[in-house]
Amino acid sequence: MERVDWRPSEADETTMTLVLQQDLLRLDHATGDLDAEVLLSGLGPAVHEGEITLSGTEAVWVVYEQGVTRIALIPPLDTLNGS
Repeated sequence: MERVDWRPSEADETTMTLVLQQDLLRLDHATGDLDAEVLLSGLGPAVHEGEITLSGTEAVWVVYEQGVTRIALIPPLDTLNGS
């Protein structure tokens, strides 16, 4: 698990979504003006998934759990309570 700080932008983040797919990380903007994607390489056999809206986001969590790598706005609860 890793926390990645999100730098606020001047864009309307209520219309921005970050999507993790098997072979890419994509930023979707409602108007399409700010769309971007980065191909991922060197991936292992894990499944990659997740989608989050960036409105008010200070950090994105990258979590590997039970063979799945995903993105989330909060870490798994068991990491918060020390279990």
